[in-house]
Amino acid sequence: MNRPLKIHFPLLGFNLSGGVRVIIRLANGLVKLGHEVRITVPASRSLPPFPLDPRVQLAALGKPAGTRIGAMVRLGLESAGWGDVLVATGFKTPFLLGFSRTLRRRKTPILYLVQGYEPVTHIGQGILSRMNRRLAHRSYFWADERLYVSHFIAEKVGLDKEPKIVSPGIDPSVFFPVAREFRPPLRVGVIAHHRHFKGFDLFLDALNRLSDIRPRIEVQILETEKPRQPFPEGVHIQKISDDRQLGDFYRHLDIFVFPSRMEGFGLPPLEAMACGCCTVISDCGGVREYARGDENCLLAPAGSSEAIASAIHRLVDHKDLLTSLARKGLETASRFTWDQTVESFERQARCLFENHRGEDKWQPEEK
Repeated sequence: MNRPLKIHFPLLGFNLSGGVRVIIRLANGLVKLGHEVRITVPASRSLPPFPLDPRVQLAALGKPAGTRIGAMVRLGLESAGWGDVLVATGFKTPFLLGFSRTLRRRKTPILYLVQGYEPVTHIGQGILSRMNRRLAHRSYFWADERLYVSHFIAEKVGLDKEPKIVSPGIDPSVFFPVAREFRPPLRVGVIAHHRHFKGFDLFLDALNRLSDIRPRIEVQILETEKPRQPFPEGVHIQKISDDRQLGDFYRHLDIFVFPSRMEGFGLPPLEAMACGCCTVISDCGGVREYARGDENCLLAPAGSSEAIASAIHRLVDHKDLLTSLARKGLETASRFTWDQTVESFERQARCLFENHRGEDKWQPEEK
């Protein structure tokens, strides 16, 4: 019988993001399967933004007022001191884990959970942005194995002929549908992120193209961070503090718009589908794991505000299409479960551990 694994997720900090949601969901699921799981984070960013199973060990490094550089140093010094498998979670962590492994003379395998193609998220022309892009490209080589959330990301990285895919799932106790009739004014919603690749500017431009149907729609914007520019007049601004409120936000909508230029997976449209929304989705890569244009959503070419506006207009004018896409989207979302995600991750972690077992004698946990 296989013994439980010790699985270590060293992070540079918690934040309210889809990537952190996936990590916490995996940690919760793995302890339920009997494994020991530790998440190590800087003390300055150690408050979990999503519910964390109390059986998951949460190790906070340094002082609450510590610096980001100091946190990276501590991670590099300590991360390889515990665990059978080290899980890299962002482009800086493979280097830190590799350094920690060398420092401690361990050969603990590094599994890189690749949730996005990070070279494209650093689009600036400054020295730091250029350096981060180079580091992000190199980071994929520092892992013993890579695990991707979508085939799109695996193709972008281009290192694995037969990539291993572990797609995120949906919690049906949080994201579930309610009866709806799609009566005008139709409620059209979006999540406001201000990083360029998230495409919120495209949604605002699409909105400007819909002046002829504005009386027939009600715009809902979920604010997730301090706005960098004033929101348009006549829109409704929402704020949330947890997943249940996010589910309520989706259930309040008729149409959810996802305007990203590039995504590793793109979980929000799938969550919206699970809540019974009709979705307009930019064809931004990772969404192809579940999005089928004119079948369970309307797909718009990535980067096109005109196409987003046209898709919204089409749904407002055709209630039958709206209803059909929402129904098919609900069926699609039901096929993505966290249990499947956790079981797939566990299999890959177990396989990696067994392949490296003879190379590194397990050492007891450091107190």
